[in-house]
Amino acid sequence: KKLFGHLPAKEFGPLALERVREEMIAQNWCRNYINACVGCIARMFRWAASRELLKWDVYNQLTAVEGLKKNRSAARETAP
Repeated sequence: KKLFGHLPAKEFGPLALERVREEMIAQNWCRNYINACVGCIARMFRWAASRELLKWDVYNQLTAVEGLKKNRSAARETAP
């Protein structure tokens, strides 16, 4: 909301989602929680597309953003 709250949903794309994810990393969130939050954002767009509030293209573009992989990102890992 802080980064893209002013942007219409139809203009929110993969680069914006990656920027949101980078902000989560900067706030020292753990990788699993970041992936869950990014998934929640994508599901929100899927819901909007299913209600014809957005075009499916917006949601489909967001699905191109892959989740963070274990030990392959700057995100903090949690203890096992």
